[in-house]
Parts: sequence; C-alpha cells; structure tokens
Amino acid sequence: MAATCEKAVVVAAEVVVIVAVVVVVVVVVVVVVVVVVVAVVAAVVVVVVVVVVVVVAVVSSSSSSSSSNQKCQR
Repeated sequence: MAATCEKAVVVAAEVVVIVAVVVVVVVVVVVVVVVVVVAVVAAVVVVVVVVVVVVVAVVSSSSSSSSSNQKCQR
C-alpha cells in the first residue's frame, strides 16, 4: 500500500514537472513569436517612413526644379 502511494506521488511529481516544462516552453515560444512580430512590424514601419521621406524629397525637389525652370524661361 505504501509503495503504491509512493509510486503515485512520484508519478504525480513527474506529471507536474512535465506540465511545468511544457508551460515554460510554450511561454518562451510565444515570447519569441511576439518579439519577431514586433521586429517585423518595426522594420516595415521603418521602410514605409524611408519611402515616404524619399518620395517627399523627390517630389519637393522636382517641384522646386520645375518652378526654377519656369523662372528661367521667363
């Protein structure tokens, strides 16, 4: 009877350890996925900002050059 009880306790302890390990692994995986998603979103935001800045710079330079050309033509 005592041996059976001890085996049950050992099995229960093993199950608790296994569940704890699984929970830790799942939490780590979720954290890694969140970090990767945040990094990708940040990279996309940076690319969009760079593209917008370049487009604005090109448009402003082309509009200023066209206006200067008009002044020269006059």
